[in-house]
Amino acid sequence: MSLEREVISTRPSRLATLLVFSPFLAPALFLIAAWAVMRYVIGNDFPPALFIGAAMTAVSVLCGELVRLSRTYTLTDRRIRVRSGVVSRVDAAVPLQNIQNITMTRGFAERIIGCGSLHVYTAGSDGPALSWLMIRDAETVLDIVRHASEGSQKRVSETIPVIGLVGGVGAGKSAVASKMGELGCLVIDADAAARQVLERSDVAARLVEWWGADVLGADGKVDRAKVSGIVFSDPEQRRRLESLVHPLVRADREREIARAAAEGMRAVVIDAPLLFEAGTDRMCDSIVFVDSPREQRVARVRARGWDEAELARREAAQMPLSEKQARCDQVIMNDGSLAELGRDAERALERASELVARGASRRSRESSGH
Repeated sequence: MSLEREVISTRPSRLATLLVFSPFLAPALFLIAAWAVMRYVIGNDFPPALFIGAAMTAVSVLCGELVRLSRTYTLTDRRIRVRSGVVSRVDAAVPLQNIQNITMTRGFAERIIGCGSLHVYTAGSDGPALSWLMIRDAETVLDIVRHASEGSQKRVSETIPVIGLVGGVGAGKSAVASKMGELGCLVIDADAAARQVLERSDVAARLVEWWGADVLGADGKVDRAKVSGIVFSDPEQRRRLESLVHPLVRADREREIARAAAEGMRAVVIDAPLLFEAGTDRMCDSIVFVDSPREQRVARVRARGWDEAELARREAAQMPLSEKQARCDQVIMNDGSLAELGRDAERALERASELVARGASRRSRESSGH
């Protein structure tokens, strides 16, 4: 195994730690200011206040420096790390491929002295997994960390095939995805991912800003039925929603692909009705079109509580099926038994793996400019 290579290493700003972490600085400055005012107003000397204030200032400087020296922030080619603590030591690290998001904040004191703090989030975490507090050149460091994270995820995800599933409404894409899941693949349900994004508080706030509080249900969460009613009847609003949701879903999907590759899964399968419309096809090595006779598709959507008119309305909001099929690499006809569907899924997986092995996949052609 190759040695871990350090990319950058830094500590908090000396002035920032003095201002933020010292419990003695504020009262020390108050004592010195009070001494100066009293001496100016009534001409009294108050040497004890000056002496105590100066001593507390010295202690503040020492405390701030101890805090600064006890914190080390390190980025390597494999992970981002924080080591801190004076009496008890803390050592926390996050592998680069596990990073979900990185944000930068700048508090009032940090803005004054030109610092910022970086916060690293991983999938499923409610708060930051670790933070780099009060560092100088925070924007530059943020760019370096993001570049390292994205590069790590790209290198890992290229080791297994990514397969996209498309087809008509009711064609049985979920059944094919389920079979591929049984064969050792990670299945990503694009609709479920979009629903999770709609549950985010920042996304809900934006939808309320656009469409009013009526878009929320009684529980205060986004009512997906109301959103569907808005976007399926208005193409402009649908594009507006997609511009908000698709980038968030795409970032989550990239992290899932990296995780599946790191865990040695056979492939990643993306079940996405809007695979081409959202540009998700650029992430795929092979795209499979799942087909089924229309009468079977109508029967399946009726089981969901939709009628044929609803089927037609939803298909009208998507790319025509003939164009989708023309842009796919493989076709699975879902009109037989589950055993036959399983065999077709196995063949599709084998072909996608062969494409990746030969460097002839869609992603390979995309990256090479062909």
